Amino acid sequence: MKAIERTIPHNGNVDARPLCVNCGRPVEAEFCSHCGEKIVSEQDYSLSHVVKEGLGLLIDFDFKFVRTVALLIAKPGFLTTEYWAGRRIRYTNPLQLLLLVNIFYFFSSFVSSQLGYNIRVMFPVLSDITGDRVFSGWAISVVQAKIHASQIPLGQYYASFNSHLEQLAKSLVILLVPILAIFLRLFYWRTKKYFVEQLIPAAHLVSFYVLFWSLFMLVMGGATKIVGSTSVGSSFFQSSLFRLIHQAPALIIGIYIFLSLRQTFRQNIWLTGIKSVLFIVVVIQAITNIYDFILFWIAFYMA
Repeated sequence: MKAIERTIPHNGNVDARPLCVNCGRPVEAEFCSHCGEKIVSEQDYSLSHVVKEGLGLLIDFDFKFVRTVALLIAKPGFLTTEYWAGRRIRYTNPLQLLLLVNIFYFFSSFVSSQLGYNIRVMFPVLSDITGDRVFSGWAISVVQAKIHASQIPLGQYYASFNSHLEQLAKSLVILLVPILAIFLRLFYWRTKKYFVEQLIPAAHLVSFYVLFWSLFMLVMGGATKIVGSTSVGSSFFQSSLFRLIHQAPALIIGIYIFLSLRQTFRQNIWLTGIKSVLFIVVVIQAITNIYDFILFWIAFYMA
């Protein structure tokens, strides 16, 4: 958009400054000082300018995203404190970060499965829900009633249900953020933070959780492919070392939660340690059941 080039009366004199097409106020520079609208010139329509601007935005976004991910991993809780302090422009928005990491998760899951390593962490199938959730007994009864009433073959119904669960999981992962924020609000009810502010550490914790499992799947997928092609492949997958590797994520995530809560809320080390244990033992299980219940209920009516 170009500025409106017309004169206006100003203190009895003629003001030749152009007017902003967005807010109608006089403009003295490249950007309007009132609303921030850019004053477009003929040069802005050149192909070289469009290409240069597009590359600049892409490079800036890539650098910002890479920096944000690096800090998310290396400095637990740092991004939250920066956001609360108002220093936000240097980092990817927390919810945008979660959505991008979520896309990476499904890419990693696909690549890992192609390499021979299959694991489900965040996104369940119907057999998971009817197997070890708090509401599994109820879920089994309503599923059996629906299969009996509709006369759908069991295998066909499970396949349809799991397809809906997968699609829902891709789009509803953001629900983990407000659910976790509720628990953070309960754990830190004395802090002078609004519930909306608790969404920020929740988004960063969920982002790390998703990112960690994405990287873990890629590493394990590559290891499975390499080791599986050697003579020691079968014995390695049955070894205690392999089982130990599968126990490592719980320890790593637990340490990360402790460091993140310590950095974010600044409580003493012992109280933070107790709350971290409660997060691992109680909160993660509670969130899993709440999230899976929501997914199940929606998929149940879609299948």
